[in-house]
Amino acid sequence: MKVLIVGADHELALERYFTDHFQYLGVQTHLINVREQLLKIIETSRIYRLIFFLIPGIFSKKISNELLKHISKESYTHVWIFKGIEILPKTIKKIKKNGQVVINYNPDHPFIRSSYFSQNSNVRKAVRHYDLYFSYSLDLCQKIKFEYDIDAVWLPFAVQDVYHSAVMKSKLSYECSKICFIGNPDKNRAFIINYLIQNNILIIVFGSNWSHFLSPHKNLEIKETVSGIKYWETLRKYPLQLNIFRKHNVNSHNMRSFEIPSVGSIQIAPSSAENYKLFTKNKSIFFYDSNAELLQVCRDLLLLETETLEKLKTYTFKEFNSLDIGTTYLDRAKLALRHLSET
Repeated sequence: MKVLIVGADHELALERYFTDHFQYLGVQTHLINVREQLLKIIETSRIYRLIFFLIPGIFSKKISNELLKHISKESYTHVWIFKGIEILPKTIKKIKKNGQVVINYNPDHPFIRSSYFSQNSNVRKAVRHYDLYFSYSLDLCQKIKFEYDIDAVWLPFAVQDVYHSAVMKSKLSYECSKICFIGNPDKNRAFIINYLIQNNILIIVFGSNWSHFLSPHKNLEIKETVSGIKYWETLRKYPLQLNIFRKHNVNSHNMRSFEIPSVGSIQIAPSSAENYKLFTKNKSIFFYDSNAELLQVCRDLLLLETETLEKLKTYTFKEFNSLDIGTTYLDRAKLALRHLSET
C-alpha cells in the first residue's frame, strides 16, 4: 500500500497527524499541501477570494492538474483527500480511472457551510465520486450511504497535541467559580453567553473578537485566543467547560467533545446521540436541550462542593481513557488503515 494524502500541512492539521501515524504504522505515505497552493493564489486579493467563493473551479483547475501530474509519476494505491475544496470533482473521477482508490475525510460538513474553508461546490459535487467517505458524524455517514450508495465510515475526532501530555503532568490551581467557553464568537454563541451572564452566571470566554458581539458585563470576562500549551492549560484550569455546537455538529460531536474530558474537565454540552454513546450523563457530561436547561445545569454545577467536583473530574478522566473507540489519532489512523486495506 502506498498512500497520498491531499490537504493542508501544518502542526495541527489532521492531515499531518494521519500522515505521521501511517508512516509510524509502516505505510508509505506522502502528503501534498494543496491548501498552501490555494492560499498563495487567493490571499493576494479580496476579489480572488470572492471569485473562489463563488466559482472555485477557476483556481481549482491548476491545482487539480498539478495533482494529476504528480499522481501519474508515482505508484499510489490510495489517494486520500481531506475536505477537497481545492480539487475539482472531475479530478476525482480521473484518479479513479487511473486505478487508485479515492477516499475523503471532511472534518466539517460537505453540505453545511460553517466557515470560509469548510465547503464549496467542489466538496458538495465530489461526494458521489469517492470510493470511501470518512466522517465525524454518524448521521452524515447514514445520509451518504443512503443517497450515494458508497461506503461511509464513522471516524470520530480524538486528541493529539504535543502539549497535552505535558500539561497533564503540571500542577495547576483550578478556577471552579466560573463557566469557561473556549472558541470564537458567532451570533448563536453570543446569544447563549449573554443569556447566561444576564442570569448571574459567571462566564469567562477565550477567543477573538468577543467584544464585537458582547457588551461589557460584571459577570463576563473576555480573554484572547489561547493556543498551544496555553489552550490545554485553560481547558484544565477551568474544570467547568461549556461546549456549544455549530449547525454541522448537531446530534454529533466536535473536537472539544474529546479535548475537554481528556484533561478531566466536566463538559456541558448539547444533547446528541453521539455524546450519549460516548459519555456518561450527569457524570462526565451534563446535557442541555434549551437555554433554560443550560442555565439550570450551570447553576447546579457551580454549587457543587469541591470534593464532589473532584470525584467527577476523576471519573471523567478515567472514563475518557477507557473509551472503546480509543482516544488518540493513532487509534483513528489504525481504524482508517483497516478500511483502506479493505477498499
